This record gives sequence, C-alpha cells and structure tokens, in this order.
Amino acid sequence: MKKRKHTAIISALVLGLATASAFAQTAPAADSEGKKSMEFKVSGQAEFDTYARWKNDSEQDLYHRFWSTVDVDFLVKFNDQWSAQVEIEADAGESSPYLHYNGAFVQYRKNENLAFKLGDMTYSEGAFNYYDYDDPAINAAGMAEHDVRGIELDFYGLQFALGFTRNACDYLCGQQLENMNGTSSVCTGYDIHAAYQFNFAGQKLRPFVHYHNWQHGTQNEFHAGLDAALEFGPFALHAVYGLHKDDIGKTWPRSTHAFLAEPSFKMANVSLKAGLFYAWFEKDLELDATIHGSEIPEYLFAYGEGDYKLNDMFTVGLLCEFHTNSINLYTDLGSLNFGSRLYVTPVEGLDITTFATAILPLGHDWEKQGHEKNVSTENYGEDVNLKFGVEAVFKF
Repeated sequence: MKKRKHTAIISALVLGLATASAFAQTAPAADSEGKKSMEFKVSGQAEFDTYARWKNDSEQDLYHRFWSTVDVDFLVKFNDQWSAQVEIEADAGESSPYLHYNGAFVQYRKNENLAFKLGDMTYSEGAFNYYDYDDPAINAAGMAEHDVRGIELDFYGLQFALGFTRNACDYLCGQQLENMNGTSSVCTGYDIHAAYQFNFAGQKLRPFVHYHNWQHGTQNEFHAGLDAALEFGPFALHAVYGLHKDDIGKTWPRSTHAFLAEPSFKMANVSLKAGLFYAWFEKDLELDATIHGSEIPEYLFAYGEGDYKLNDMFTVGLLCEFHTNSINLYTDLGSLNFGSRLYVTPVEGLDITTFATAILPLGHDWEKQGHEKNVSTENYGEDVNLKFGVEAVFKF
C-alpha cells in the first residue's frame, strides 16, 4: 500500500506540474519593471514495449514480458545564464514501474564554450546503436551509466566532473558492506569523469576516461577509450574502443578490451546498417574478466539490416544476426537470428516498431545440463525460438 500511495503522490505532482506548464508561457514575459520572468517547460518521452517468445520444445508455450519507461524533465530558466532541471523517471521490465526521482541540477552557462553544473549528473560513453543493446543504462562498449552528485565543468569541448557515487551508493548506505579485511564501511564511493569532444569537418572524436573508487582496498573501477562518429557522404561509421578495468589496486587487475564498429549507408529510400562487436578478456592468474554487471552483453555479435522506406509512414527492414550469447569464450552457445522489422511513424513524435525473428541455436552446449549459467543474453535452449515484439515511443 505504501508503494501505491507514494506513486499516487508523485503522479499527482507530475500531473499538476504538467498542467501548470500548459498554461505557462514558453517565451519569457516582462514584468512591470521590464525584467524577463523565468521560463518553465516540461518535456520527456514514454515507451511501452511488449515481447513474446515461442519455443519449439515439448511444452510449446508462448512466453511474454513487458518493458515500460517514462522520463519527464522539468526545466526552469531563470535568465540567460542560470537554469535548473529536475527529472522524474519510471523504468522497469514490467507493466507498472515505480515512478521515482532521478536527479536534479542547476547550471550556469556563461556562453556556448563555458558552463558549470551542480547536482545530479549521469555519464555514459560508447553506447551501442544496435537496437537490442542501445540502452546505455544497461549496456555500452565504452562505459554504461554512472550516476554522481557533484560538479561539472564544460570548457571548449572539455567535460570534467567530480562527485560522490549515487544510486548504487544509496543501496549500500542501507546495509553493511564487508571488505576483505573483515571491517565494514558504507557510502564511500566517488567518481571522476573526463572527456573531450573533437569536432572537425563533420567528424566527431571523443576520448574519455572515468575512475570509480569504492575506497575498499583494491576494489576500484576504471574506464577509458575513444568514441568516433565519422561521415563520408552517404556512408557513416560509429566506432568505439573501450578499456574496462576492475580491482586496479591489485598486482594483476582484471581487464576487458571492447571493440565496436557500426557502419551504415543511406541513399534515397534505401538504408543499410551493420555492426560487429568483440570483447577480449584478459585472464591473468585464472581471474575472470571484468564485465561490470551486464555492461558487456556477450563477447561477440554481428548484425546486418537492410531497410526500404515505402512512404513517410512505413519503413520495412530485413535483418540477420549472429550471437555468442555468453561472455565465456570457452562455451559454444551461438545462435543465428533472422527476421523482419516494420517501422511506423504516423505523426511526428510517435514511433512504433514491430518485429518478428526466428532464432536458431547453433552451439553444442545448448544440449548440456547447466549451460544456463554461461548464458548472458537469453536461454534459448536447443530448440528453434520465435520472437515477436512491439515497441511504441512517443515524445512530448
């Protein structure tokens, strides 16, 4: 009952603010003294997804699952230099996710080359364009999302931030975390993030580095790499190199090297896109590779998709994918996926995607008992799977 009560309170707050914004002026108004009054805007997006999977086994059941996301941003602009933003979010693999506070910050922008932020920020690098892994909160070739409460400086393409760990640390604050020496500590994490955005002749290069310290002896985390977005006429290439390190205080820290290449081609009504991802795990002294949860989804996958735009509303695509479905290089859990996707855009701001995919298990380890412990994607088993889905996103 508490959860419903809190949800109702926050929902009423969001509705009230949204209603107020509908009557607020989007352009600054002048008061009796000729000064500009502050602006208030509400924006965001909502997504509701439905997925179904059928297995050609003895049971032949049709399984289903949902994913729901709501992201609402409240922006207050006090004047030309000072502004503030609050984000409310609900995001979970269910039909009724819990709405919660997701961060707030204030910003001072001197000009387009100099700005300061104070509050809650989120940093990620080298996100996938591939549709199944394009949520940087979960997966990323460079670095999945890290939440901090601190300060940020943006100066002529340089982004530098320093702050205390948020969200993950909130969880640790409510319990004791024992380290290797048997002592306990809580809320000791902090993050340092730095990146530089090079823009030249339509090309973009973004080197980045991130250090996450739990202050628990050697249990610290490090990311570094390069995210490149290149364009050559109708051709484009998104490429990422990501270095991930765990336990960097140890003599032999655990490391993962991630490589991603996503080329694309677009001309008239035809577009082609593809991707190749490979993760190389260092395993010194039989140490497992660093994966930071589900940040690295599998050690190898490749995909290709060809799309044809029928008109302004409909685009149809054919796809083919290969997956290893594991971060363990010594397992044989491959699969071949092929199918079709239909993109529907009935009006601006509304996108609907439907797809149907056949999944053919290729590896011999699908037949082995206990193979599921090595599966990092979905446990398809040794039988053919059919997967269907509808994803609807609208922005406001």
